[in-house]
Amino acid sequence: MKHWSKIARRILSHFPWNRYRVRFSDDIPDNSVRRIIYVIGSKGNQWLLYFRCPCGCKKEIYLNLMQEESPRWQFLLRRNKINIAPSIHRLKGCKSHFWIVKGRVVWCS
Repeated sequence: MKHWSKIARRILSHFPWNRYRVRFSDDIPDNSVRRIIYVIGSKGNQWLLYFRCPCGCKKEIYLNLMQEESPRWQFLLRRNKINIAPSIHRLKGCKSHFWIVKGRVVWCS
């Protein structure tokens, strides 16, 4: 059964309604919205990406953007579509491993 859910997630990730959108905020929001990636910090001084795990477990993911800290991620925003590098790999809980490319989840095998 787990195999079929992986296949379904990969197929559904290609639909346009399944794309992540980006919102900028000075602080972490009290209530996060599904399929929204929050870029936290002031303009030119963003320090965190925050969003819910795309697997459906509803856990919050926090990705560090500060150059002096490790691990660190980077994001690129083009035409309102976000790319995040490197991949995101949850080591606890659901253990999801994925990329965000052009606002879409690309699952690692």
